[in-house]
Amino acid sequence: MQLATVYKRKGAYYVHSDSQTTDGVWIAVRPFLRISVEEGAAALVSAMKDALRSSRTNIEHPTNWDSIEYPIPELAGVKSWATFMRNACCLSVKADGGKLLLIPNRNMGPKEGFKALPEKTLDMPLDCPEGQLVKALEEAFALCM
Repeated sequence: MQLATVYKRKGAYYVHSDSQTTDGVWIAVRPFLRISVEEGAAALVSAMKDALRSSRTNIEHPTNWDSIEYPIPELAGVKSWATFMRNACCLSVKADGGKLLLIPNRNMGPKEGFKALPEKTLDMPLDCPEGQLVKALEEAFALCM
């Protein structure tokens, strides 16, 4: 299984990979990417697939959580996670067994974070055509409310 996260906020998408530590905790890892809406759907799909390919299991569990890199707010030009969250939508993306799952998340605010909405998951073949995937991404983001 491979995981990635895609945020949509103010004319741009922010993408990162997620990897599982030896203690079973999933954490954000490189790449951390910003794709402007003007770059187009192909750039977003490419970034998402790169992030999924970078997802790993059994990475070393952090001993110092303050040293964990998380530049998403910086990529958005804001100073804090709370500011980033104000206008953000979030999708969890899972590739598993030839399937691609797009899981919308509800924005619960900076203290509670994003809450997965598994009942709204969109399921498609991992190798679906780019146009179908773009349409599914748009639909999944619309379900984040």
